[in-house]
Amino acid sequence: MDKPKQKINVTKFLVDFRSGCSDEELARKHDLKQSALKKLLRVLEQKRLLSSADLEIRAVEAARVEASLTGLDQPDLPRPEEFVSTCPQCRAAVTEKLLTCPECGHVLPGEERWSNLEPKKGLLDRVPPIVWGCIIALPIGLLVFYTFKGMLVSMRSTAAEKAQKSAAAEAHSKKASTGTATALAKSRAALDLTETKRKIPGEIEMIVEALTQEGIISGANEDYTRFAAGDRWAELSRGQRIGHVEAMAAALERSGIAVGFTVTTPANELLARVDGQRIDLIDKDGFTDSVERVREEAELR
Repeated sequence: MDKPKQKINVTKFLVDFRSGCSDEELARKHDLKQSALKKLLRVLEQKRLLSSADLEIRAVEAARVEASLTGLDQPDLPRPEEFVSTCPQCRAAVTEKLLTCPECGHVLPGEERWSNLEPKKGLLDRVPPIVWGCIIALPIGLLVFYTFKGMLVSMRSTAAEKAQKSAAAEAHSKKASTGTATALAKSRAALDLTETKRKIPGEIEMIVEALTQEGIISGANEDYTRFAAGDRWAELSRGQRIGHVEAMAAALERSGIAVGFTVTTPANELLARVDGQRIDLIDKDGFTDSVERVREEAELR
């Protein structure tokens, strides 16, 4: 005849289990043998009323109690609050510090537990290489920049000085050239004047010679722009004076010389002035008598 199955109040059992009762206390309260208790715990785990972590925590606590009773130290046993997951292979409770399952040796997954193995980086190790490159390159770049800047400034100063010297030399050369050109122009003018004198026809010379012999004038300068009055100039009438001046002007025109001259006393007092087509006679009181030149033979006496 089969033995009747023992009935267990699961709700009360779970309350006692989570309240921290030991295996002996649970067996005594619910009238269970140790083998029946272990079987019940496996059934409750299969029914998902208990987790592997709960069972593992209970086992660790039991080990701690036993160690405290026997006086043995077990520092490697994890605390219940450290259990955060279960082994995917054997469903044993494991902590975040474990890399492999202590029951079956399965390698536990999870980045956090493996990241704890990496050595902690200092402040300098956390700086990216590109930042280190920029930190090193910046002072080098500044050093190169200011070095070449000084060289460029020096080169520019040298170039500016050379340009100034070149400009000064060019200005001096231009000034010398201008002075040479002026001297050449004056020399050419003097030569032209000499050539003009050489080319003057004998007519103006004849007029000057004739008037000089008669005492009307006493001579003329080299370019025939001033005639000196002779002793007889004061004895001449107004018409005679105009006639002699007209004759001298006509002789100059026929000789290709511009008409523009004066007649003065030996004391350089102005007596007559010819400017183009006008003749001015000045008396001893300073009054001017102006007449227009005529195109006809003038009376010499």
